[in-house]
Amino acid sequence: GEVKDILVTVDGVVPCIEVTDRPTGEMLLSSNISNLGIFYHFDGHNANKTQIQWTRSPVAMATCSNYVVGVLPNDTLEISTLLDQKVIQTVPFPGVACVGADERSAVVASEYKVMMLRLS
Repeated sequence: GEVKDILVTVDGVVPCIEVTDRPTGEMLLSSNISNLGIFYHFDGHNANKTQIQWTRSPVAMATCSNYVVGVLPNDTLEISTLLDQKVIQTVPFPGVACVGADERSAVVASEYKVMMLRLS
C-alpha cells in the first residue's frame, strides 16, 4: 500500500476523524489548527465541500443521517447539517465523553448519564 499525508497536526493534538459517506469514501477531519471540519476522500484528496466551522475543535464526532454531532472539549455538543455544513444546534452536556450514531439517532455519554438524540 501507499502512505500519504493528508493533514498536518499542531502541538501533537490528534485530529478527530468520522466517515461521513462510505459509498463515496468521504471522511470529515477536525482540524486542531482552526476549529474547522474538512472533508476528504479516502484517497487523500479534498472533497471540495464547504468546511464546518466548529466553536472549538471536536474530540469526537458521529454521523447520523444528514447530520454530524461533535463533542467539544467545553462540555458541549454541536450538531451540524451535512447538507450545507452549518451548525444548527448547540447542546450543553456536562462531562460529555463520547458519541455514537446510526441513521436516526445519536447516543452521547458522560460519566453520569447516557442520552439519546433523535435527529430527523
